[in-house]
Amino acid sequence: MKGVVDANIKKGKEPQSLVTVLWTGETDYNNNEKLAFRALIDALNIKVIEKLREELGGMYSGGLNGSIQKRPYVHYSVSASIPCGPENVDKLTNALFDIIKNAQDGKIPQTDLDKVKETLKKQYKVSIQENEPWLDNLSQAYIDQNNPEEILNYEQRVDALTLQDLQKAAQKFLDMKNYVKAVLYPEGYNVRGSAYGRGGQYQAALKDFNQAIQLNPNFYQAYSNRALIQRFLGNQEAALADYNRSIQINANYDAAYIGRGNLYRIAREEGCDALVLGHHREDILETFFMNFFHGGRLASMPAKLLNDEGNLVVLRPLAYCAEDDMAKFAAAMQFPIIPCDLCGSQDGLQRNAMKDMLADIERRMPGRKDTMLRALAHVNPSHLLDPKLFDFAGLMAGETAPKSE
Repeated sequence: MKGVVDANIKKGKEPQSLVTVLWTGETDYNNNEKLAFRALIDALNIKVIEKLREELGGMYSGGLNGSIQKRPYVHYSVSASIPCGPENVDKLTNALFDIIKNAQDGKIPQTDLDKVKETLKKQYKVSIQENEPWLDNLSQAYIDQNNPEEILNYEQRVDALTLQDLQKAAQKFLDMKNYVKAVLYPEGYNVRGSAYGRGGQYQAALKDFNQAIQLNPNFYQAYSNRALIQRFLGNQEAALADYNRSIQINANYDAAYIGRGNLYRIAREEGCDALVLGHHREDILETFFMNFFHGGRLASMPAKLLNDEGNLVVLRPLAYCAEDDMAKFAAAMQFPIIPCDLCGSQDGLQRNAMKDMLADIERRMPGRKDTMLRALAHVNPSHLLDPKLFDFAGLMAGETAPKSE
């Protein structure tokens, strides 16, 4: 079947969605093209992490996976997975497609390709220390009647990869006129209304949001979205009432919707060279454990960060401050407080679960939060498992062990 298949599925009650995009097709089997295919997937995942996860703040796991198989016939498959809130489906899907289009237009940064090459070569050096990869190579070469010695020039083939190779792979394997996209929405979520009345059908969208609010009076996204429609229709008082209701249900939803991406954009448009954010100790720890449990990686939010373009410094001056201490200080100074939980304010969402877990640990073992924060500043790569951070393959008995940086 050719063309674009777009399907929406409604299942479950939790306010969670999952976007899955699948590309498949027949191809020719070529080791160099297969290597370019793998490098493309890795390069795209770098941008998915940077854009969808870190800049837009819309997901903590997901990304692209792909493979080229010879049996039962030579074919490829690529899948993209975006777990997110239903209100972020369009935004994150469009961001993913923009990343793919940039790759097809030859806009993958050389720095990303260099990172991919380094990772592939380090993984190769680690793998050839074991017998299994050699056995797999020999058996596959026998079955496919290929040259088994190609494994010996793997690093040279990686070094030979170019941006043009990745561009050709993106154009061939990610055909934007031939894919399947399926989106899981919670039951009762009005997908048409979420489009904010595209095509001038604001009245139809308004009706949809009215029905959604009748079904769930605490559906804060519906109030916030309906406020936008009311503004488009000129009903300013109604828009303000809906906006205030969304704030009552979820004090910081609109800030979460705007997201870090818009903050970065506005800072650049205003000619700023720094962006100061108010994340505190608990934010840092919650983000670490969300990445740990749900993203499968060790990462949090640094106190100082330079964006990819190198033109904006992100500062978090409160990174080492405890949330309780800040609350006491704010009360003493009589500062107005707006409740804030940018990354999941509804009960049961991931950040709330991490917050509850950390609070329980602190109750049972006072001082553990400070200990965890100190741990984030004392990382020993040689005692972890990431070959990109430490040369495990280079360790030999009788030699001085390389020191961790």
